[in-house]
Amino acid sequence: MNLRAMAAADANTPQRQRSCGVVPVGSQVEIRLRDTSAYYCGVETCGNVWLCPVCSAKIRRRRADELRTAFDAWEAAGRVASLITITVPHDLGEPLSILVEAERSAWTKVTAGGAWQRLKRRLAIAGHIMALEFTWGDEHGWHPHYHVLLAHERNLEASAIAALHARIHSRLAASCRHHGLREPDPLHGVRIDPNVSGRAAAPYLAKGAHWTPAEELTRGDLKTGLARSRTPFQILADYYQTGDLHDRYLWHEYRRVTRGLAALRWSRGLRVRMLGSAAAPDQTDEELAAEDVNGAAVAVIQLSVWSRIRLAGLEHQVLVAAEHGGLAAINSIIGQADCGQANAPPERDAPGLRQVTNAGPTKCGLDGGRGCYLAEPCTVCADSVLQQCSAPSA
Repeated sequence: MNLRAMAAADANTPQRQRSCGVVPVGSQVEIRLRDTSAYYCGVETCGNVWLCPVCSAKIRRRRADELRTAFDAWEAAGRVASLITITVPHDLGEPLSILVEAERSAWTKVTAGGAWQRLKRRLAIAGHIMALEFTWGDEHGWHPHYHVLLAHERNLEASAIAALHARIHSRLAASCRHHGLREPDPLHGVRIDPNVSGRAAAPYLAKGAHWTPAEELTRGDLKTGLARSRTPFQILADYYQTGDLHDRYLWHEYRRVTRGLAALRWSRGLRVRMLGSAAAPDQTDEELAAEDVNGAAVAVIQLSVWSRIRLAGLEHQVLVAAEHGGLAAINSIIGQADCGQANAPPERDAPGLRQVTNAGPTKCGLDGGRGCYLAEPCTVCADSVLQQCSAPSA
């Protein structure tokens, strides 16, 4: 089932998302394979973590990888974290926008003022990371909820946990009253799982196998709802399978509300503290979606062939074929549909090297990384032909 094509087929989908994964950005399209997963390279990406299932998966996975790295180092230094889940009361028919605003307002009040700063110092809280997640249930409607990972220097004792719970719940209750919602339940409105680590929390967090707090924060796209509960992408798929107009309304409501929302946010200064000052700069969702993950090239598709693949609606089937049978399986599928043939990728003796174009000591050529073939070093970077040229690209 091609969820990206389903989302793009909606008349209200932004043009950038319609172009995602289909409009070429160069002279050809490549199919690459990494960890048994095939993907296209050389096509537009939209970077929409909420509405594009392909970009969402890539962004969330990269965010999860970074969080795992951060919390591995945090735990190795003898520090811990606590997972907080915040949920407002939600009833069938209540607008998603009200529910989200109530939760956002509550957390803003939790972290505002000198009282929060004093509590942070007392509990040795370094900061927090927040992630927003959505599901829909037939009985109670929309269920937005925040997951918050508190990073702290030492274990929280019972009195500290009680103080933290009281502060969060009181602000959540005030926000619910302000937005016309029911009073939040003390147990279900705010849940605190204290003193967890990436490994110790996995059994609780596993909505699938072997989850960690990092994935709990980021991989909302992978979760399936509980009985009679659906994720937004499940709602989209159900609409195209059944034509239920209520599902279409829910998808449009979700699209409107998530516009401009961040799926994951670090509190100020925490990312540098956990990853170190030498950490790579934080990337936007758009940058993560556009980033190549260095998969192995499987096939090269010329633009004329790519156009026919798109017209035949075979984009998804071609990737499945690449995963199971490589170039031969790809050409079998597109050949049967009279789309032409994909080509084998050019062989590269040393991928990533620049070719030395003239005999004798010379500068590295810029022909796309076909590899060096001469036995002389580059006069710009002085590297041998068997090493990566460090000269800047012109």
